[in-house]
Amino acid sequence: MKKLIIPALFFTLSFSAIANVEIPRISAPVELVSGEFAEGTLTRLSDAEVAEFLPWAQNAQNQLNRAMKQAQSIPLRERLPHIERAVRSVVSRSEGRQYQMFMRYALNRGLLLVDELEKNSDMDEIGAQESALDILQRSIQIGLSFYESDLNFQRRAQSGNTATVLENARFASAFMQGMYPGIVNVLDATAQYRLLYKLVEMVNWDLSRDAQAQRYAEVIVEAHEMTVDIPEIPLNDDKANLRLIRRLNSLRIMNVHLSYQEQVRLERLSVEQREAELRRIENERQAQIRREAEEREYESMRLATGRTALQEEDLKIARQSLGSSSWDARRDAIYQLGKIPGDDVALLIINRYSDSDSDVRAAAHNELTKRSINSAEMVRTLIANYERVSSWETRRLIVYQLDRLKNVTVVTNFMITVIRTDSDSDVRAAAYNAMSGRVLDDGYLPGLESLAGVSSWEARRLGVYLIGRIHTMNAYRLLGRIVTNDSDSDVRSAAQSAMNNMRSSLQ
Repeated sequence: MKKLIIPALFFTLSFSAIANVEIPRISAPVELVSGEFAEGTLTRLSDAEVAEFLPWAQNAQNQLNRAMKQAQSIPLRERLPHIERAVRSVVSRSEGRQYQMFMRYALNRGLLLVDELEKNSDMDEIGAQESALDILQRSIQIGLSFYESDLNFQRRAQSGNTATVLENARFASAFMQGMYPGIVNVLDATAQYRLLYKLVEMVNWDLSRDAQAQRYAEVIVEAHEMTVDIPEIPLNDDKANLRLIRRLNSLRIMNVHLSYQEQVRLERLSVEQREAELRRIENERQAQIRREAEEREYESMRLATGRTALQEEDLKIARQSLGSSSWDARRDAIYQLGKIPGDDVALLIINRYSDSDSDVRAAAHNELTKRSINSAEMVRTLIANYERVSSWETRRLIVYQLDRLKNVTVVTNFMITVIRTDSDSDVRAAAYNAMSGRVLDDGYLPGLESLAGVSSWEARRLGVYLIGRIHTMNAYRLLGRIVTNDSDSDVRSAAQSAMNNMRSSLQ
């Protein structure tokens, strides 16, 4: 499956401040109606239920805060089950009473999204466990933020204030704003689409049952029509899933976190001013998402290492030396970093592939070879360094490092890109050799087909060899087009030979 799908967002808002738009009947997501993740329908509790709800909420707050604090000091691999146990314990203690409060909603829906992630992605892939942990932690943060307002709501309701209503739109806004960054950081296209679909469905349900739902009428109708029009279950074609993700990201409900006052202010601007303001707001939002992701990544890696105080001090010294103008000081810093555990240290070493000195780059390569490449961030950083270095030798070294990851789809796609775009034949050859032992299927054909358009006949022939390993009719047809259209006889001959080899398996 295709990975690393991080969409860039830009939407045009047109909220219905006074528009008389008829809101269709919006049904609750089926998972929230019955079964493990049911939410129920009651909003006001009886006196007896409130007596039970208050200690439940207080205990939940204490347990969640304690679990979040404890998670900071345990290894990363143990953090997800630790947090999940805490959330499930809190939710299960409502014992079927299904307290209709936003804190429980947030926790329950966080578990639902993690369940969908596990159903729609390989949890052994790089980044999957981190995504599940991030989603659960976000649901806890949202839930805890509503602790006081949940208590106050019930107290007002029990005191006889019959005008008290649940602010479903406020919860919808907080849930969208809190969960969206975690979902777009999911690397698997199939899982990201499914989670986005469920997020839109849940938030739209909340907006539609708010007392002021008419304010969001156009947004509700647009989201409803979209979710009816597109499939609820992800497709087998990753390109199609990517198109569906882009359609969901175009919905105005994604910007429901803007306050009502902001919405009205934007409506009063000219088209040009509104677009400029929306662009500014979205740029700030994306920058915040990136900062939060970077902070979480660094903090998670730092806490997972269990470094000693002496190692932390050595790390500070090595970081300072990396900024030295002396190449041998930078090289020695790399050697020092090689003795310090932690994926955050590995990222520092990886970034030395871009160093101006070849000896420093060689030292970084040697030290990284001794470590595991075990996070999506490490893969992204290696690819980023490949894209900015001019030395063909360094690019080849990066290819060698990534070749260690034999079953990671994004790396296989990267190797195809290197064969297609790199200017050096030795680097292209290293990428082709890295494809040895990798399982190829129809999902890689679009990338391999793009090789047919490059100027290098050698690169086109390498592409033919790889297509020939995919024994499907789609691959056979692609080779047929190459036989018909390629200008080079060696490429055509390779394609014809591959077709001959495939015939027996296709009959």
